Amino acid sequence: MEANLFLLIGAGVLIACGVYLMLDTSMTRMIMGVTLIGNGANLLLLQSGGQAGAPPILDRDSMSTDQSADPLAQAMILTAIVISMAMVGFMLALAMQRWNLHRRIA
Repeated sequence: MEANLFLLIGAGVLIACGVYLMLDTSMTRMIMGVTLIGNGANLLLLQSGGQAGAPPILDRDSMSTDQSADPLAQAMILTAIVISMAMVGFMLALAMQRWNLHRRIA
């Protein structure tokens, strides 16, 4: 399997920017950092799935079995999207509660 260098660099940049934003005390930057880390992790999972466009079904006439994509990576990406959206929703609820208590996000 050959990894796409552009997607690997993009995932690294997203995760690095997300970690940088998570180190700030501002709640909005923390939320943006969690979102960027989740998207970077999704790109890394996408790279582990195999060649793009290959069907995850064995014994197809159009593709050989050694070139088929791994369906587990696709299922893990869907799960990671749901988990990252739940984390962002929870952090938005925390930011709203903080706003209601202190009338500032800071």
